[in-house]
Amino acid sequence: MDKDGVSRYSCGNICNRLLECGNHFCSKQCHSGPCELCKYLPQIVVYCHCKQTALSDILAPEESRKSCLDPIPCCDKICGKMLQCGSHGNEHYCNRKCHAGPCNSCDGITTVTCRCGSTVMAIPCTEYTTDQEILCERRCNKKRKCGRHKCNKKCCIDSEHNCPLICSRKLKCGLHKCDEPCHQGNCPRCWQTSFEERTCYCGETVQYPPIPCGTPLPQCNMKCTRPHPCRHEPQHVCHNEERCPPCVVLTEKLCSCGKETRKNIPCHLANVSCGISCGKELRCKLHLCLKICHKGQCLENKEICQQPCPLKRRDCPHPCQAPCHVGEDCPESPCKSQIVIKCKCGRKSAKVTCLAGNAGMQYHRLASEAMGDKLRNLRTGQSFDISGLIIAEKRRGLECDEECALFERNKRLADALGIDNPEASTYKSLSFSNSLKDEAKAQLPFVKTVEDAIEGLIHQLEKSSVAQLSHSFPPMNSNQRKLIHEIAEHYNCKTVSYDPEPKRNTVVTATRESFIVYTKLSAVVERKMYKPPPNPVLVLEKKSLNFQGIQRKAIGTKPKVQSIDYFDDDVE
Repeated sequence: MDKDGVSRYSCGNICNRLLECGNHFCSKQCHSGPCELCKYLPQIVVYCHCKQTALSDILAPEESRKSCLDPIPCCDKICGKMLQCGSHGNEHYCNRKCHAGPCNSCDGITTVTCRCGSTVMAIPCTEYTTDQEILCERRCNKKRKCGRHKCNKKCCIDSEHNCPLICSRKLKCGLHKCDEPCHQGNCPRCWQTSFEERTCYCGETVQYPPIPCGTPLPQCNMKCTRPHPCRHEPQHVCHNEERCPPCVVLTEKLCSCGKETRKNIPCHLANVSCGISCGKELRCKLHLCLKICHKGQCLENKEICQQPCPLKRRDCPHPCQAPCHVGEDCPESPCKSQIVIKCKCGRKSAKVTCLAGNAGMQYHRLASEAMGDKLRNLRTGQSFDISGLIIAEKRRGLECDEECALFERNKRLADALGIDNPEASTYKSLSFSNSLKDEAKAQLPFVKTVEDAIEGLIHQLEKSSVAQLSHSFPPMNSNQRKLIHEIAEHYNCKTVSYDPEPKRNTVVTATRESFIVYTKLSAVVERKMYKPPPNPVLVLEKKSLNFQGIQRKAIGTKPKVQSIDYFDDDVE
């Protein structure tokens, strides 16, 4: 407010009023009060342009400035004014001689720090200005106030990190979205309100306005009046869901295959299964449907029966077993059925694949071709062996081994001495694999212990009335457990291993089908290890006759076989 009581304000423009000198105008911004003196007056300007030399040292007294319009002389010194591009500790100065007007631009390099202070850059002084804001490429990884988004600004100097995005999450009403800035915590309640009445489905319960958005529909305790597919009275009350709950009244329904009527079936269940195989005849007229009671056709339109063909093969008595092929001949493929083959004496038996059919035909074709090649070589006087061409015939039976020869010899010896036939007793003779013999040879005492335990278990079962008895072996290593499993298999006993290593043990169970073998594994191994005497030794006693372990008591008593020692030489 001025002295005369008038309030004034600054318009922000340049004053531009004529100064007292009458030659220059005020360059200050709009201001109150009188303008300052002209800055070019002789009493104000007493130094040259670089402010290093007084004008009295440059001009003679008669040449001194008399007016503000007189030029200001320059000295011969370097200007040396600090330029705007210089920074603290690295100032740049004007290298021109003292001059009037502003200094020229600098041709040096200025080191500047970015806004966030994390990066220092060097830029040419010609590109630098004091009001320029230097930004680096480093992006801020801090979370914004909402806790959901990252700042991700370049050269960020924000301390609060407010999120500028809109929340846009669905409100509890499920119809509208939150329009507030992104925030933490739950969104506020929906502010929209309905001013229309709402009723339940049957119209018995009414809800009056105003109704805030998100308010659930009114609950009605009246019985549901909607149409239902069944004839039962509804067991539920009026509801707002589009579909009614399923009817749970227990009824009787016929199963899908039509074999049984199932009781206590909830009314809403449409497909009821009796759990029995369908059994309907398929389109092939050879098989029955094996599916559990089901709805619809047994085979879809493009589905084909895949059950094995039951027709008899032409080359063997076994069924075809190929996938069902009605209307087509059985394929010429090798028969994969299992058959039992025996050695000549009938002691050894094994299960092998039949392989009748295409395999046999192929063999005969190859054998014929090989025979033709051999016959052509006869013209040159060569001979050939045809034993290799009858391999297929030998595959039909097993070859007898030394066990068979010993078994036959002992049988003849028992017949010669009038002893009961060992084959008629409960004892049975088996063959052992070479790997089992080698393993038993390294652990012969252990094998004897296992055989004695299993035989004692079988004898104990014969005297008892129970169906089975078990014996538990102590924990042992895997090789010994494997021996127990294989030895028990020859006695027709069951074996099971329990507990983890290193306390894993084996339990042997003898049943009424178990038997004592005629030839022990330990006896076979001992015969391999120790050479028997060349001839049997006949020892006569007063009341009994011992012949190589065959003990015969007084005449008239029926001899029993305790043990028979085996010899290397054959007995005719």
